[in-house]
Amino acid sequence: VSSYIQIRIDGWKLCQAFRRPQPKNAEDIGVWQDMIDILSVLAIIYNLALVFFTGHYLQDMQWQYRWTLLALLELAALAIRYAIQSALSVRPREVEIQLERQEFLVKKV
Repeated sequence: VSSYIQIRIDGWKLCQAFRRPQPKNAEDIGVWQDMIDILSVLAIIYNLALVFFTGHYLQDMQWQYRWTLLALLELAALAIRYAIQSALSVRPREVEIQLERQEFLVKKV
């Protein structure tokens, strides 16, 4: 009897208490975009440092020159990242059409 009651309670929980939330419109991915930006900057810094300090082709270079070259290449890589990000920030035409369609449908409802 207790198993039957437990199955019924679990069934009620799955069907009533823990239902999927209603979808809501969002302008963008919010704070996650900032996290992705921070992670990409850290990835550039970490990967270049990993190459510079574990690579065998820079072992004969003095440490101060290695640090200077690392800083210059990091700045160059971050500038390239910023240029690509700026160039790709424009929304494609297909996305604009879908957003206009969504706005029209929301106004109709």
